[in-house]
Amino acid sequence: MAIIEIHGKKVHVDDDSKSAKHAADYLNKLDSSEAKNFFHTAATDRFSHFETPRHVSDTNLHHDMTLEHKDDGTYSLRKRTHH
Repeated sequence: MAIIEIHGKKVHVDDDSKSAKHAADYLNKLDSSEAKNFFHTAATDRFSHFETPRHVSDTNLHHDMTLEHKDDGTYSLRKRTHH
């Protein structure tokens, strides 16, 4: 699992997950204040759920994602499993 930096935050991204890589790209492209909201929610509530817009992906797919705040202060991106 790779650890990348997104808007100054360390985020674990599974190397085998196309959805997680896509979501990382999406978060990187966001205005920093928009991304800050996702990270703030995750830090406060432990999780932040979001959906990437269809127009971000070449395949025209959207991804339901979870940004999770870890005890060590890092985050992880994964597909959302509960709605």
